[in-house]
Amino acid sequence: MDEIAETMTREIGKTFLEAKGETARGIAILRYYAGEGMRKIGDVIPPTDSEAIMFTSRVPLGVVGVITPWNFPVAIPIWKIAPALIFGNTVVFKPAQETAVTAAKVTECFEEAGLPEALSI
Repeated sequence: MDEIAETMTREIGKTFLEAKGETARGIAILRYYAGEGMRKIGDVIPPTDSEAIMFTSRVPLGVVGVITPWNFPVAIPIWKIAPALIFGNTVVFKPAQETAVTAAKVTECFEEAGLPEALSI
């Protein structure tokens, strides 16, 4: 947390405490969506027609593009990336160029957690 907060402070000038708070918020978002992944993936809904079956199901959309601003370089990307990944989507993450190093540190954390290695072009 401190390393990401320090990088954010150097890149965009946030105070260290504010950067650490944003990083903590990112961690909280990840924990929330990790819990969402444990919920059931669908429901059976009572139909009005006795011969019909109605249900809901969570399915991946495919590829989700995440283009984020410079002012919240940890919380906003994680807020978008976490739900996309937990529900099985691929994510293409394009951070603001002003916060590229902070974004790289966040993706390193994803790799350390066991997600596939990030590819960059």
